[in-house]
Amino acid sequence: MKTVIISLALVGLLLIVGIVIGSVVILVPMVTKMAKEERERQQREAEGYTDTNPGSSGEAGETPSSSEESHTARAVRLVTEKDYAGAEKALTKAIEETPKNSELYHLRAHCRQYLNEMKAAVDDMNEAIKLEKEIASYYSLRGYLKICLGQYDEAIADLTESIRLKNDDNESFRTRGLAYYCKGDLDAALRDYKQSYSLSKPGVYAAYAHYFMWCVQARQGHAAEGTKALTDFLEQPSSKTMDAWCKAVGEFLVDEKTEAELLKLAEAAEDTKVVRDQQCEAYYYIAIKRWAAGNKAGARDYLQKAIDTNVYLFLEYEMAKADIKRVE
Repeated sequence: MKTVIISLALVGLLLIVGIVIGSVVILVPMVTKMAKEERERQQREAEGYTDTNPGSSGEAGETPSSSEESHTARAVRLVTEKDYAGAEKALTKAIEETPKNSELYHLRAHCRQYLNEMKAAVDDMNEAIKLEKEIASYYSLRGYLKICLGQYDEAIADLTESIRLKNDDNESFRTRGLAYYCKGDLDAALRDYKQSYSLSKPGVYAAYAHYFMWCVQARQGHAAEGTKALTDFLEQPSSKTMDAWCKAVGEFLVDEKTEAELLKLAEAAEDTKVVRDQQCEAYYYIAIKRWAAGNKAGARDYLQKAIDTNVYLFLEYEMAKADIKRVE
């Protein structure tokens, strides 16, 4: 799901409908907020004022040095340019000078997630949570990262805490549903996906919540029930706002498109990265339909194809990693 996430964009950033949709959505306001704070600090300095409380968790009385502000501003710029390695280095320098700013750890965790450094990203979120224990998005991100590491019970605990702190967040329910799905608790996954759908605005988010619900129901032997519900959803006027790819996935799941048609559309994008992203989704949904039809060998082949795309920011990639261990 691009999905992710999971679609919105930071300047030049592609949203992940499926994680990551969730992760990028968290990243956009965070970077925007940090950039705004940086501009305001610079303006106050120019006017002769001193900032005595930098960042969301800076200590009172701690005045940032100009180099720290420069590192933060550089990191924000590099993130918008998709230079995550460069942003990670700039954030490391900023953290050395302002070690009690939780948002710096949070942003570096996102950079490390994009660099597929999931364990290091978890370490960053551990530090962020030590500094700020009541921010829902911190637990949501750490929960998703733990899914990537196969730590499903710990992920569920983090996402449950995120939901306790912010119980109207469709992304936290969707991501906890992913954790339950990967763990093998299909009933719990379906409950969370339904709740995610109920909290989602019409469009891509709602669509992928329905697609994930369909996958669970197919795995439970209730593909016909899932297909009817999804068909009804696709006929709603709000579904007209979906982009062509998102709509095509739904049409494939309800048997209005063939495997060949879905794959052809996945490969039609001009951007090679978009092709790979869409192939990951196509391979995964083909696998689940084959599995539901009793073609386990074919399902296994396409689950492996989805994994081989290495689109590690997509929810479908994580589901494929979990499902390939179960298909027999």
